[in-house]
Amino acid sequence: MPKVNPEHEKARRKQILEAALACFMESGFHETTVDDVAAAAELSKGAIYTYFPSKSDLFLGAVDYYQRQKIARARDLFTDGDTAFARLEKLAELFLGGEESQVAGEGMLELEFRSEAFKNPEFRQKLVETHRRWHDFLIAIIEEGVASGEFRSDIDPQAAAAILVATVEGLFLDCCSFADDPDLVGIFEAFVKIVRDGLLAR
Repeated sequence: MPKVNPEHEKARRKQILEAALACFMESGFHETTVDDVAAAAELSKGAIYTYFPSKSDLFLGAVDYYQRQKIARARDLFTDGDTAFARLEKLAELFLGGEESQVAGEGMLELEFRSEAFKNPEFRQKLVETHRRWHDFLIAIIEEGVASGEFRSDIDPQAAAAILVATVEGLFLDCCSFADDPDLVGIFEAFVKIVRDGLLAR
């Protein structure tokens, strides 16, 4: 039996996940088929099932890949000279500062993920994991700001992180769900001002 090349496997998984992400962002979980993903990836349906035994596995893999890529992009935006607030501002821009089509596609993915999490324990567990990942990421930034004196000393980093995650996610989903022509620039600027006024030491 021929040996499996780990680099080839990694590249093939990435190829499938990126195709799946594009499909799920455009059509959602229920409307997307494995055939759609296979066509987008230019692979056979059997090749998809080799890596992901079901559409649910494929969706969870795509969500995990998306979340990890988003955190990686956030880290790439940070520089050594950034203040804690500058890092929070860059994170907000990552979520709310994109093109409307990008925000809409990512919003579709998030809405479908949350909807399925209410019904499927496996999806719910993945939702908990992704939330914890973002909370821990934000807590570290806020703790740094408090320790340096940049942020108010009475700030609870865990509570502040939970509020920031909930607010950004709520704004993000509202922009995708309810606004015909969301003013993303205005929303982003207002959010940054509120965070600045609430966190920065006087």
